[in-house]
Amino acid sequence: LHMTSTRSHAKLLLIDTAEGDWLAAVGSCNWLSSPFRSTEVTAVLRDPAVVADVAVILQRLVGRRGLADDIANEMGILSRDLRRMPARPGPAEITLLVGDGHDSVMREVSGQARDRLVIGSNRLGSTARPGVVMQGEAAAQRAQVDVTLLYSIASGPLKSRHARKLAEEAAANGVRLVKTKTIPIHGKFVAVDDDDLTVTSLNWASASSDPDLPEGDVGVRIRLEGIARHAVEILQHIHPEMIKD
Repeated sequence: LHMTSTRSHAKLLLIDTAEGDWLAAVGSCNWLSSPFRSTEVTAVLRDPAVVADVAVILQRLVGRRGLADDIANEMGILSRDLRRMPARPGPAEITLLVGDGHDSVMREVSGQARDRLVIGSNRLGSTARPGVVMQGEAAAQRAQVDVTLLYSIASGPLKSRHARKLAEEAAANGVRLVKTKTIPIHGKFVAVDDDDLTVTSLNWASASSDPDLPEGDVGVRIRLEGIARHAVEILQHIHPEMIKD
């Protein structure tokens, strides 16, 4: 447990198993402070090459402290060893996201979505309109995509009355802003149609990536048949307010 912060908002786990495999987790959960009362979304990754990429991100984060760092050295060695291991065969396409890679994905999916775009963000802030709402409006107007933004808290200079006004304006342009009810959401995700899911630590609707700290938020995009549909079905069970009347 280090006293020097990496200043990152990323939520990462790296685990070695009794079988000799390594797992990585990328998501939204503040593992060291969460009371586990909110909905979190995390992707567990098993392919050695992908886990190696997570190790490299951890290496860069702890290496920023400017001194020789045992953990950074260990992560460098681990990533090298993992890349020598055989890949796990499977149909998923997996991409890790850092920094402005998040912005690129949001622009891409708003232009590619055909039927449904569901975005989760713990907070709704001053960057919601340029960062998310406008992208959703573009998708809704381009192809009548069903766009939903799920959030829990209006933050920063944005007050509840501003959030209601933003929701009214967005609804007029085909985007539903849905505030959670009984259970808050802390998960950050983008589910596109049925087969494209991004899970991250970035609050899409209240923050933007830091160009001086690309690893400040880390996400993973998974393209796999049915994965986005499966995630949305689980989330709708937890948050029925998501379901369109």
